[in-house]
Amino acid sequence: MNSIILQLIQDRRAKPQHSHDVLALLLAAIDGDGQPLGDDYIRDELTTFLLAGHETTASALTWTWLLLSQSPTVRARLADELAAVVGDRLPTAADIPRLRYTKMIWDETLRLYPPAWLLHTRVSRSEDTLPSGARLPSGARVFLSPWSLQRDPRWFPDPDRFDPERFSEDTTMQRPAFCYIPFGGGARRCLGESFAEMEGLMIMATVASRVRLSAIDAKPILPEPLMTLRPGIPVQMRVERVCSPERYPTET
Repeated sequence: MNSIILQLIQDRRAKPQHSHDVLALLLAAIDGDGQPLGDDYIRDELTTFLLAGHETTASALTWTWLLLSQSPTVRARLADELAAVVGDRLPTAADIPRLRYTKMIWDETLRLYPPAWLLHTRVSRSEDTLPSGARLPSGARVFLSPWSLQRDPRWFPDPDRFDPERFSEDTTMQRPAFCYIPFGGGARRCLGESFAEMEGLMIMATVASRVRLSAIDAKPILPEPLMTLRPGIPVQMRVERVCSPERYPTET
């Protein structure tokens, strides 16, 4: 992978393109000394972008299917939206703006089970006093927990309940911006947020329009907080086809 990415970087440097993709942005960026980023640095950023995004998205989708299998009303509404927007064809990126309820399901899943359940990349730049009265010394490492913050009943009543309606446009506008931070916030917000969302919504739409996934075992599955938040035991699902694959065109 390293050699492939380095070759892409070198090819782009040799033949610049007028594009706004991630590689173009990194090639145009400069460091704190006003120098362009080196090839190895750009390679590492792209590798992180690709690998971290895939693993965390897979974890989020696992929780999504589990929650949907426990929520027949939500699952039925998702099916209705996919039938109206996608119909008999494969979904494309152009469908994403119309998949509003699908996006609400995705957001609610990330609220309940954020893959990045603990953020530990913040450092206090100066001494401060928190609203609780606790003193934060300069240089202190600050740990933020999306898991805890996103289950605060002040912003999310009955916080353990799966309810995509929390992310309707009107409801979202009534909450503070930083009470929901599955990708962090501010200047250090996760670079891969848009990529992860597009990837997650496309997979949700493709799979849910073709098959129904139901949990084989109805017992609760507790999360295991490792590098990412994943189910503590394997999630076994029953797969039922809801439409024939022959209805979709074969792409070559």
